[in-house]
Amino acid sequence: SLIQIWMAQGLINDAKGGGHLQMEDIGSDCFNVLLRSSLLQAGYKNSINGILSCRMHDLVHDLSLQVSNNRFFNTEDGMEVSHDDEVMHLTIIGSQGKVLKNIEGIPPNLQTLYYLGGDGIMLEDILERSRYLSVLKVDCWDVTQLPNSVGNMKHLRHLDISETGITALPDSITKLYNLMTLKVLYLEEIPKKFSNLINLRHLEFLEIHLDRCLFPGIGQLSNLRTLPHFVVSQDKGCQLEELEHLRNLGGELRIFGLENMSSFESAAKAKLSEKSSIQGLRLSWNGTKEDCDDNNINSVMEGLQPHPDLKSLAINGFKGSRFPSWMVAKDHLMVLLRNLVDIELRGLGKCELVPPL
Repeated sequence: SLIQIWMAQGLINDAKGGGHLQMEDIGSDCFNVLLRSSLLQAGYKNSINGILSCRMHDLVHDLSLQVSNNRFFNTEDGMEVSHDDEVMHLTIIGSQGKVLKNIEGIPPNLQTLYYLGGDGIMLEDILERSRYLSVLKVDCWDVTQLPNSVGNMKHLRHLDISETGITALPDSITKLYNLMTLKVLYLEEIPKKFSNLINLRHLEFLEIHLDRCLFPGIGQLSNLRTLPHFVVSQDKGCQLEELEHLRNLGGELRIFGLENMSSFESAAKAKLSEKSSIQGLRLSWNGTKEDCDDNNINSVMEGLQPHPDLKSLAINGFKGSRFPSWMVAKDHLMVLLRNLVDIELRGLGKCELVPPL
């Protein structure tokens, strides 16, 4: 999240001169430099994703505020915001019944807004005055919809509404061609022209639909690097081959609805074996089709071979009789999946043999 915000604020750009490093790689290098120099301190870690949280020492925090030349401003419970052209990053901390005083005082060149509490009406007024925002984070369950005016925020690159009551996005959001990160909690539906977000790199959501494909045609977003889950179905744009063009997918990917696939070829089109940045993979079947025999089920699993660098693998509801060749151990070593640190097997009702792990 921190690196994504750096990217949105223009602090990181892709490597020039044909370099292979992406913005996320450069941001990770910068983060590690800050760690080594103790400007940041690592918090909770795990074996798959590494560092999950970090913090800043109080003295370093005070120093950073001092050198920021008054570009940061925090308000709490009805404080007045003064019209200060130097303020670029604003945090509004409100509570029920409290409103921001002198809303006309919102700085005109605001780039970052953290809106923590308040109500949707006040947020809409603020956004009308903040057309140059590149980062918007809303943490308020009373906010249940985004105003249509969000489509006018052409500079917006990072939108985090995962801590709100928003379940639908306005159609105008498809005008945010520069948007790189979108974080939501749960969506009932998405706008029809969602594929217009051609620069989207990170799509994150916490609660998911398992009964239908929510993002048909997701393969058109070729810059996508984060996609938490994909539901396979027979609907147009919902076949697994949509993942073929998402060459830079990373992090954790959960694939549901694999009972809707019937051949090795259809599974192999996703080219999971070429996606080296995927750290965790979950493969889930919800029963099997009546006309799908054991050979078809086994061949689908064979075509889902992940990259050898995979760290976490979960298989749920697989009804085939044997594991694929890429899971078969040789001389008591799992040769292809050599970097696994976590494996989960559930609902394997017909498997005759579990390979040595």
